Amino acid sequence: MILVLLMCSLFGVGGASAMTADVVTPDGGLGLVQVDEISSDQATRSLVPGLNLNDIERKVVVIRPMGNPLATTSRFVARKSATSRVQEYFSTDVLPVKTTLKTAYAEEAAGGNADINATIDTNNNAIFSAKETIFFPGVPGYKKDGVTQTKQFLMCYITSKTNDKKLVIKPVNGKKIGNVIGMPSLPANSIIIRAGRAHNEFDIQTGKFANLPTPTIQYLQNFKCQIEQSTLEKIANKQVDWTFNDQEQEAIFDMTRGMNKNFLIGAMGIVQDDDSNDVYMTGGIYWQAGKDFTYGSQGVTQITFAELVKLTEAAFTGNAGNKEKIFYVGSGLMTNLSLINYGTNQKDAATTFVKYGLTFKEITTNFGTLWVIHDESFDENEMTNSGLIVDTDFLRKYSIGELKATDLDLRKSGERNVDARTISEESALVLQNPNAHIRVELFPQVAA
Repeated sequence: MILVLLMCSLFGVGGASAMTADVVTPDGGLGLVQVDEISSDQATRSLVPGLNLNDIERKVVVIRPMGNPLATTSRFVARKSATSRVQEYFSTDVLPVKTTLKTAYAEEAAGGNADINATIDTNNNAIFSAKETIFFPGVPGYKKDGVTQTKQFLMCYITSKTNDKKLVIKPVNGKKIGNVIGMPSLPANSIIIRAGRAHNEFDIQTGKFANLPTPTIQYLQNFKCQIEQSTLEKIANKQVDWTFNDQEQEAIFDMTRGMNKNFLIGAMGIVQDDDSNDVYMTGGIYWQAGKDFTYGSQGVTQITFAELVKLTEAAFTGNAGNKEKIFYVGSGLMTNLSLINYGTNQKDAATTFVKYGLTFKEITTNFGTLWVIHDESFDENEMTNSGLIVDTDFLRKYSIGELKATDLDLRKSGERNVDARTISEESALVLQNPNAHIRVELFPQVAA
């Protein structure tokens, strides 16, 4: 029987007729014999599936989508060694320079010798001190006659502060009220900008300035994965090259995929497991960003070039940050950015370059450059139209040790006859200088 099959396989080149040929089972009940037909691959695959092997690429192709860029980036930013799962870090910000008028100011009635000082109340009196100058953008000042308006903004000088911290000011280019130069009327919410100090020639001292850092708490999360392989599985012949190390690589990828989500949008907290042991959860940096930007409107989901420019203005101004930042985006926002008409004077997302082992798209406006990369964590968490701009110079990673692998001797402990290994990392990400980072979200769409 075997000889017949071998002869058929050696000399046959079959056609479609083999599918309809008479097939005989020998008396022994083993094997199949085709009568008056040439053995063919088509017939053999039909009659005895699996007898003819397919060509198999011995090396398994492992797909590694660039879907965890935040976790990847974190391995290149400034690292801080930790000895505790609770990290308290201190940070400071620059003193704000902008606020608004809390209550409207009405100019004093005309009088012969009216006091030219005015007392105003702002929404943040604490940022001002005596001897500082302030501007009122959009409010025109006057020439020396106090009658003719100019293009210059109204500027005032803070002479002192009242006991209830209001500002006592004198106009530098104010309005003529009666026989003196005084403050014109100002509506509530008028913008006020804090500017430089001004002293007379006899002044030696100036207002005191103290800047103290304040603490913020972040928890380190203990990320782990474990792989096991029995002895029989290890020695078994396989159609492809699939080893314990391949399984380890897969486990690390899945672990990193989870870390990326926690690093991005995790909720900081502590829960207890079934053994009443504390489990620390790290907080995501998406919630640590100090700014928000919303694009689109009701019924409009496409970000425009004008909105992109405004986004870069918000991202690169008012935070003492860098002029190059990473923009992690969901697929919807990535599509939006790709569909923008950039014109001829701006660099669109066609330029690519590699950094941190990742491939970025580059978008440049006059305010700065965004390195754009798709982060699948946004898509997996129903945030496809959202993004996060991060200044990596203010991104810190705290970790207890580095990513490490530990071999477990489960045979010696009598648990299982397997090779076992755990991979672990206890870490967290922190955004310092919060206003250097910005959340980007689509205007909430309300169903009609």
